[in-house]
Amino acid sequence: MCWICGHDGADTADHVIPLSLGGDPLAPENLRPAHGVRGCRTCGRKCNSSRGAKLTLPAPRASRAW
Repeated sequence: MCWICGHDGADTADHVIPLSLGGDPLAPENLRPAHGVRGCRTCGRKCNSSRGAKLTLPAPRASRAW
């Protein structure tokens, strides 16, 4: 389950503290499952890419633009 969007099917590991900000690349506590290049089948987001090198999570996407 992706730690960013909460949907099943995570296919990559995301660094909680980005490497560019001093995160340990091999520390298990710094890794979380996320959707990678293929994206989430439910929401379509490429969670790992959308987060980038930020410490915060991206804003949730609304299902419709009203």
